[in-house]
Formats: sequence, C-alpha cells, structure tokens
Amino acid sequence: FFFFDNASSRNTTRPPTSPQKYFPRRLLMSYLAAAFLAVFASCGGTAGAFLLPKTFVAAPQAFSPLPFLSRARSVISGVTLCSSSESSGSAESPSLRNDLFSLLSDANDVSSGLLPAGLECDDRTRDKIQACVEALEGEDDGSNLVRAMGGRVDVKELVGDWALVYTNSNTMVINRGLSGLGRSESDSAKFGSLTQKLRGSKFLANVEYIERIDTGDDESDFDVTVTGEFEVKGGTINALTGGPCAVMRCDLESLSYGMSRNKAAGWASLGPVKMTDIVYLSEGKDLYIARGHVKNDSIFIWRRLN
Repeated sequence: FFFFDNASSRNTTRPPTSPQKYFPRRLLMSYLAAAFLAVFASCGGTAGAFLLPKTFVAAPQAFSPLPFLSRARSVISGVTLCSSSESSGSAESPSLRNDLFSLLSDANDVSSGLLPAGLECDDRTRDKIQACVEALEGEDDGSNLVRAMGGRVDVKELVGDWALVYTNSNTMVINRGLSGLGRSESDSAKFGSLTQKLRGSKFLANVEYIERIDTGDDESDFDVTVTGEFEVKGGTINALTGGPCAVMRCDLESLSYGMSRNKAAGWASLGPVKMTDIVYLSEGKDLYIARGHVKNDSIFIWRRLN
C-alpha cells in the first residue's frame, strides 16, 4: 500500500519524492512497533525481557518459558526426590541417599510377603528408585567416586562383601532370584538374599555369589554358591547414560548347592551378573550401583556388609 503525506505538513525545502519511494516516518514507526509486538508475542516474552525497556518488564520471571528448570530434581508420582531449595553442592547427596534408602527399605519389606531385593515391588516404587539412581549417577560434587575418577575404579575399592538390595533385572525377576532354584525346587522354596564376595588384587580377583534359598524351615534352608574370577576395566562410558563407568566382568566357573556340583556355563540365569557397568560408588564406599552392560536399563544396587 502507498500513502501520500499532506504536502502542508512536509518540510517544503525538501525535494519532492515519488509515491513509490516515499514512506512517512510516522507510519513506518507504527509498522515497526506492530512487528515488534508480534515478535514479542511469538517468543513468549523471553526475548522481550531483553529487548523491552525496563518499564515494560515488571516481572521477568513471569515470562520464563521453562518453569521446571527452577527445580533441581524431578517429582515422581507426586513425591519430591529433592527440593528446589537444595543447592547443587554436597547437601544433595545425603538427601538423595536418604530418599533411596527409604525406597529400598520398602522394596525389602519381607513382612508384606514380597521377595526381597525389589524382585516383587510395584512399578511406582521402581520408577522412584530409577529417578534416585539417575540423580546419583549425575552428581558432580565428588560424592559419586565413579564420576569423580572418570570411571577409573580400582579393584581394591570394591573388595569386600556386598548384599544385593535392589534389582529390576527382568531375568532375575522372572527367575525369582539368581539361580532360579527359588521357583523351581518346590513351592515353599523362595529367594532369601544374595551376597557378593569380592576378593583379591589388581592382578588376581575372585568372586563368589551366595544365594540364600528359604524353605520356611531353618534346617532345610540352603545356599547356592557361584564361584569364579572377575576383573574391572575402568575409564569406559555407559552406552545408555553416556557417563563414565567401570566394567565388571565375571568369569563364573561353578554353581553348587547341597551335593550338586555344576558348571556355571550351563546356567543361563547367571547372565545378568556376568558383565555389569559400575556407574556409582559412594564416597564412603559402602554403596555401589551397576547397570547391565548389555541391558543398560537393568539396575543392581549393592550395599556393603559390615
């Protein structure tokens, strides 16, 4: 559209301008203002907070396009794992650990008739534990030794006895334990606990898994013992999270219970513990978390025994 200015309002000393080239300054400013407002509206106010004069920006926070960024942790099913008032410093780790331990306590409440180590916990509890694990994995305050050391975890950091307090491994859930004997021996036999014993040094390391099978009678309860060797390769990257990890590889040799002696190679149920990625080791070295090396969504939480 072309507009003609009133000749009387022009500066008569200026040379005449053709309609095609002449555009009134007042109209031009109006168009620019309208265009600016349109851009401001489409940007949701964020760009406007930087471009508009301060008098137009009474409350810049009201225009935040990502209000959830003000929270340090996610809220899972209505339960806050870590409040937004907490800093990103070391205060977060104890809070996250407390949240995790509380959830693990529920997952190991055998008084409810469920199997320990989270083998029968509900999906809601699993989602919360998953959220805690992901938060602990990403700690940058030095509380996660795996992350702090770039995944370079030494065998000596892991030597000791560990109790499995949680897993969501599909194989172990289906088999109701590590060996599967908890569901196949008899209706009364069930998984009681799983202990991991790590011994050795950087050059020679032995592993022993002891699975307790409860039968309801102390005299009939028995242990399933799996033995072998293990090694830890540090400085690697977990395929799922992209974070640093240390790969634990277990070469299992034998499985025995009672008078039965078997080669571990014949027990497919042992697959989940043969190779795992250690993604978290607490500052006190009393808790470590591993993910399945192949099935990265499988989680194993081990707590050191006194």
